[in-house]
Amino acid sequence: MLKNIPLSKITLPPYDLRFYRSKEAFSLFCSDIEKSGMLVKPIVRETNGKYEVLDGWNRLRCAKKLGWKTVLCDVLTGETDEVSRIIIGLKVNMFRFSHDVIGVAQAFQRLRKLGLKQIQISRIFGFSKGHVSKLLSLNKLPPDKKLEVAKGQLNIEQAYQLVRKKRNPELMEKLNIKYKCGVCGSKVDLSQCEIINLCFDCRSDLEKLIRDRREKMEREKGQRWL
Repeated sequence: MLKNIPLSKITLPPYDLRFYRSKEAFSLFCSDIEKSGMLVKPIVRETNGKYEVLDGWNRLRCAKKLGWKTVLCDVLTGETDEVSRIIIGLKVNMFRFSHDVIGVAQAFQRLRKLGLKQIQISRIFGFSKGHVSKLLSLNKLPPDKKLEVAKGQLNIEQAYQLVRKKRNPELMEKLNIKYKCGVCGSKVDLSQCEIINLCFDCRSDLEKLIRDRREKMEREKGQRWL
């Protein structure tokens, strides 16, 4: 049901389905809405005279910036639980060209905490169970790497490899990622890492890399004396 709703009666959800929002893209988006109008109507849920946004958070922000008093919205009536609200918001958002992978990963994690199993999530959204598992693993990335994924500077496979191997020396070197010392916490070059908090496999990989580098340096040093 379409209905003109005062912006003052529309409330934002307690969480954002997107991890990263570009200020430049937002400005262009607002300019487009100012020229062409709001072609896609926000979706809201009505409860006791208040309206909670299910889809269209950015469009409503633009409307507020442009000084609009009311917005034509698609109103859903009836009770919906948190799981249903997340699913509705994701289904509308995630298949758009600009969907936020980290935002989707965080929403999947929220669904898991609310009791959904990975196989249920995969069926609802048409992904393989393995892909859902891969997306969920991205929640283990540090904030700076999540931002790189959201901006498209790091692809999903690279990000997944960082999580899967915890600290893969060759990949970290390729991506110019420094290790964090397990003693003082400072970020140091690979060649300086003697004691760091790593799993057994990664520690073995790192020790081999450092050993190979030292042997190479010794060979080069010996050749200079010839």
